[in-house]
Amino acid sequence: MTIIESAVEVSKPVAEVYAFLSNMNNHQQL
Repeated sequence: MTIIESAVEVSKPVAEVYAFLSNMNNHQQL
């Protein structure tokens, strides 16, 4: 596996978690 492929494998779930956390923060602010 290349460095770019491994970076994509890691960044995908991280982006999903970040989006989930930002959604939670938005709901708490309402």
